[in-house]
Amino acid sequence: MTPSPNCARRSVSPPSTDAASENSGAKREAIPGNSSGLAPELKALVKNAVALLGEVIRRERGDAAYERIEALRQEMASLRSLSVDEAYGVLKKTLAALRKVDSAELSTITHSFALMLELMNACENAYRTSRIQRRMKPSGAGAPAASGAMPEAIVYVLTAHPTEARSPQSIELFHELQKELVLALQTDFESRRSRILHSLEVVWRLSLSRDRKPSVADEAESIYSIALREEVLSALLEFKARTCPVYLRSWVGGDKEGHPGVNADVMQSSLQHSREYLHRYVQRRLREVKATLDLLPKGRSGLTSVTSMKLLATLPAKLATLEKALSSLEKLDRNDGNRILRFRRLFRDFHPAYAAALGTEHPSLVQMASLLEMFPALVIPLELREASSLIMAENQDELDPKPFTGMLLRLHEIAGKANPKGYARGLVISLASSLKHIQAACELQEKIFGDAKIPVIPLFEQQDALEHATEVITQLTDRPKMRQLIAENWNGHLEMMVGYSDSAKEMGVLPSRLMISEAVQRLDRLCTEKKIAPLFFHGSGGSVDRGGGTLEEQTAWWPKSALNFYKATIQGEMVDRTLSTPEIAQNLLQKIAERGSAGLTEAELRAVRPPGSAQTLLHEFTEQVRAHYQSKTQSPAFMELVEKATAYRYLSDLRIGSRPARRVSPADAFSVSSLRAIPWVMCWTQTRILFPTWWGVGSAWRKLVDESSKAELKSLFLSDPLLSSYVKALGFTLAKVELPIWRLYLETSQLSEQQAYLAYLEFEKEYCDAVTFLQAITDSEDLLSFRPWLGESVRLRSPLIHPLNLVQMILLEREEGSQADSSEGALSTAGKASLIRETVTGISSGLMTTG
Repeated sequence: MTPSPNCARRSVSPPSTDAASENSGAKREAIPGNSSGLAPELKALVKNAVALLGEVIRRERGDAAYERIEALRQEMASLRSLSVDEAYGVLKKTLAALRKVDSAELSTITHSFALMLELMNACENAYRTSRIQRRMKPSGAGAPAASGAMPEAIVYVLTAHPTEARSPQSIELFHELQKELVLALQTDFESRRSRILHSLEVVWRLSLSRDRKPSVADEAESIYSIALREEVLSALLEFKARTCPVYLRSWVGGDKEGHPGVNADVMQSSLQHSREYLHRYVQRRLREVKATLDLLPKGRSGLTSVTSMKLLATLPAKLATLEKALSSLEKLDRNDGNRILRFRRLFRDFHPAYAAALGTEHPSLVQMASLLEMFPALVIPLELREASSLIMAENQDELDPKPFTGMLLRLHEIAGKANPKGYARGLVISLASSLKHIQAACELQEKIFGDAKIPVIPLFEQQDALEHATEVITQLTDRPKMRQLIAENWNGHLEMMVGYSDSAKEMGVLPSRLMISEAVQRLDRLCTEKKIAPLFFHGSGGSVDRGGGTLEEQTAWWPKSALNFYKATIQGEMVDRTLSTPEIAQNLLQKIAERGSAGLTEAELRAVRPPGSAQTLLHEFTEQVRAHYQSKTQSPAFMELVEKATAYRYLSDLRIGSRPARRVSPADAFSVSSLRAIPWVMCWTQTRILFPTWWGVGSAWRKLVDESSKAELKSLFLSDPLLSSYVKALGFTLAKVELPIWRLYLETSQLSEQQAYLAYLEFEKEYCDAVTFLQAITDSEDLLSFRPWLGESVRLRSPLIHPLNLVQMILLEREEGSQADSSEGALSTAGKASLIRETVTGISSGLMTTG
């Protein structure tokens, strides 16, 4: 819901009075439906699909339940035209009414709205897929190859995400439903109606969320079931053949840093999960080759040369040997690398033999050859990670190997004579602040592998690490031994990772982005001077405060080298979003490829952000943002608010991620630095306030009293890609903020009435100041003027998330004992936890498309 221009004039009555009907405030600005808004075709698909869901609800829960849910949906939709205070009044009354509802009905409401939002996502993905298909050539050859300079490679690093709480069964069913929705767009909805209805009936009977805390193995199975679906894998291979190399990596099972659940066995299990998918893929390709050979005559033929017949005669035996070698790879264990080497040798013999016999390559063998280039060990290679201090400690203790050393030893056992890089493609060092941390990781590898074969990747994320990154890399590149490792073992690339989550948590999004941008530019310039090819690994997530946004916004300020070798993480639900269908996967890869020549040179950066007043102004403004943000997050009162009024207070009930929510033991002091970035972001997305992206920006703008400075900053917005991309992400975030929902979270929390009142006033003021900044710098009252269709999407879908927030508040009240649930249909403790998890899943689904 887009706030009105006079947002800052809205007020809240003190807690001693009833403000439900007072201070109506200004009306929210409606986004008109026009050609730049959502497509009528998509709106019609959503309307028809949601209507079918309504039929399912009526059939399964009865007319009365359906009418109540439909009335609630219409009531929420009516909030689009209300002011913040008016919406708060309606939501407060709705919350009071829902408190009287028994648990069985709350379950129905939760399931209905969570499914509705996930169904909308499926409709949007189906529409995206259909649009891409219409742009494709009639020959079905896929999207046209990108023109211009192609990237050296594109690498996706898949990683789990605690808010990816959806059950594997629901993910699979929605993929099938999505296919039907695509067909409905290609033909007509009625022709697919019965199939869509059947899918919804099945989905209704399943919980969207997991029923237990996932293990690392569960997370591996979840992301691989999406990324390694046969149609998606074939699309990736097709893109690789047509445009540029593309690779998949994974952190799941390799990311040991702060994760007691990761060890050698878990790492091997993760590798085994990807092996199973890739093994089946290769097995099917060999069966296709065998089916072709079975069609050919076994004896002499006047249509075939004697030489060709002799070659053909050898193929069945070669294929049988190859199949037997493949069967030995089904289980990944000790000396797996030796068996991989044998299989690859046999394949290199069979592939050309087949081509020589028939005069052409078998398409399935071409796919296999490409697959073995993408996955040399027939697994998704892991990115290992451990904290620098622990790597230092493990390197010094040779008598008692620690867990991370145990993982490297297991890799050595698995790889055998093969290069361990087939199984682990990087060793990321968290909190890397010194050359000795990188050297320790190299020395640890030397003890195990005989050499530092796996590239060592320093992670620069926190403020201190980003400030000292250039110093560390200068020392590294001045060491002849390190330069030799880069040239001989690490494919000539010096890889460096920049992380967004912890720096944004530490200082706010704008200061984080500026610091990362300048660190990357310095490192890029240094590598150029040292004649070393840099490889920047961007640890970005789906949300804005984790480095997310559109591809254009994320990469607008990247140097050319970062786009020449594109490497970035894809987390949780964004794995499904990115690889939802073959068409969507190829389309995004093509966009990345087309940006390959769009990065900034040093000269271009100086042109848009010249040394002098403009650069000084941007730094001064950003410093004001950082100071205001940190003064807030470092106060004990703020941490009490996090603990009592956000998702943090029920993280233990959610059981939705295998990793601990904190870096330290629960007995240690609770602080922003102790919270892991993902739970931190979750605290603000679930409560719909999205705090880290915008806090401090409005205050910094308000303190900028000089009109010429404001004009200069506005000019910089138009020319500086970093500031421009941040401002667009800011508008995107502010449009999704729901102040009435946040106010209710505060009022239903364990905070005192006075604390809740003062906290809301402060948040409302800072939010409205941020809106003022955005509208002033963009010269537009519309927060999403640059993407009207997204503005309409937020406006239409946002109110439908509200019932899930309200149910979540009620469940938390009952969990905390502020209101006992003594109804006949009362839920058990496990039932409440399960229902809370479904509200989290539904809210996450509702916010996913819009950020």
